[in-house]
Amino acid sequence: NITKINKHKVFHLACDFISSYMQDIDFAKDENNTYNGSAFDKFLATNNILTTNGEAPAAYRNYLNKQLRRSNLKFIKASPLKNHKSSSKFESLELQGLKIFAGRGQCIKCHTPPLFTDNSFHNIGVSQLDYEKIHGIGSIFKVKVPTYKLKVELPHKYNFATFRNPKWASPYRESPSLLKPKYIDLGLWNNFGHPDKAHHQNRLKSEICKSQGLNKSCNEKTNQDLLELSFALFKTPSLRSLGQSQPYFHNGSSPTLAKAVNHYVKIFKRAHNNEIKNSSPILSKIRLDRHDTSALVAFLNSLNEDYE
Repeated sequence: NITKINKHKVFHLACDFISSYMQDIDFAKDENNTYNGSAFDKFLATNNILTTNGEAPAAYRNYLNKQLRRSNLKFIKASPLKNHKSSSKFESLELQGLKIFAGRGQCIKCHTPPLFTDNSFHNIGVSQLDYEKIHGIGSIFKVKVPTYKLKVELPHKYNFATFRNPKWASPYRESPSLLKPKYIDLGLWNNFGHPDKAHHQNRLKSEICKSQGLNKSCNEKTNQDLLELSFALFKTPSLRSLGQSQPYFHNGSSPTLAKAVNHYVKIFKRAHNNEIKNSSPILSKIRLDRHDTSALVAFLNSLNEDYE
């Protein structure tokens, strides 16, 4: 009887229900459990290219890039999608975009097929640009955040509110404001060291180290080191059916795919010059220019599919 249970129980029941529902949602697959609903999937199947070869991501990238150099590749002609205001196709422009995606664009290193996510966390500079848009270029380096010790000793001041502690308030999970210069969204940073998230801390430590490629030396890092490395980390989303999920990025700052792609065109240069605080190591390795945008957008649109 829902009228006789407290709000905490109601909340957790709602979370369980939503979680069960989300786990039942998936993209179209064939009898072999291989994704087959998008033009990209059909392009792979038509050309006998594996969606994944069961090896490490780096090995699959090498395999895919080799396959994309074949001279006998067959394309998928345009066909209308019921639930998108576009058609589904994989032709020469989409192939050009995939080659950039899997090559110098470095996109595939985080957006790994077949789901196009590594389910990990990265700082791609979105929170920084959001903050600097209001406070000026380079202002991110003046943001003062508490130490791990302070975060634990003064939890009400530096951690977000929970059901257990509804009056806690932190400026580090907020949209930037000219009137409140401390306001910024630091993503995973908010969860690391949070007293009410103790059961997640070991997993978070692993994810933080993974984001910076520090798996072998993770045990050598202090909690303070890890807190600093968690600055502005956000989880990598899937790129499938992006035609139904605009605006893009965690803060909705890019209303179109073209603007989202152009974010990387701009940000990698700043990362290369060490101008992005706690940047993902991959950012500085990206090589894109504005002429790549149309091809990358075409490829991303080839991942759209209809749904029931």
